[in-house]
Amino acid sequence: GPWHVALIAAWASHHPQVTEIRVGHNSCIGQDGKSDQHLDPWCRTVKRLTTDANIRSLDVCRVGMGPAGLLVLTQSGLLRQLTRLNLGSNPIIGDDKYEEKQRVTRVSEEKRHHGSADVWASFCEAICRSNIVHLNLSNTGLLPHSLSTFSHSLHRNAELIASNGALGTMVLRNNDLTAEGDVSGLAIFLVSASSVDTLDISESRLGPGCAEAISHELSEM
Repeated sequence: GPWHVALIAAWASHHPQVTEIRVGHNSCIGQDGKSDQHLDPWCRTVKRLTTDANIRSLDVCRVGMGPAGLLVLTQSGLLRQLTRLNLGSNPIIGDDKYEEKQRVTRVSEEKRHHGSADVWASFCEAICRSNIVHLNLSNTGLLPHSLSTFSHSLHRNAELIASNGALGTMVLRNNDLTAEGDVSGLAIFLVSASSVDTLDISESRLGPGCAEAISHELSEM
């Protein structure tokens, strides 16, 4: 549960030989359909891992993280010390009901100020300025517009990413990257992701006409 992970973070802070933590498939921050329920222990976990621990790899796959939980991670210094991050199967992008949910759940005023799109944009910038080599965003609700946001961050920070040797592997599987036939986000990503040597977009609902449409988009750039 949420406080168990906080205890693990406290334990890791006293054991510098621990460089990897995997707590995936646990209700650390929320649960299916009810993300970001337990932000207080998550804030403490992230703070402890940032200030006192020596963590380089973090797996928080399917822990009930939504945009508010992602904001906590983004605003910490933890991303700068990681080289591997797995956020798979968390609804971190948000949806149309996110703003309404923010009004009826207990979330700090600072976090209410940030819409899910703003949180995602901030996260993309932070990731591009990190040393993360392996990033897993599978099944996180990535759509063409959110992929475009990520792509623009990749383009703006291309020199820094290359200097850091970052973002060599990206796992984006099981996201609707060409929703409603919109291939523009994926096309921009393919142009911008110059650092990537391994890309996994399997199970991303690419239709038979996607290759031709993407080729057309690339020729227009």
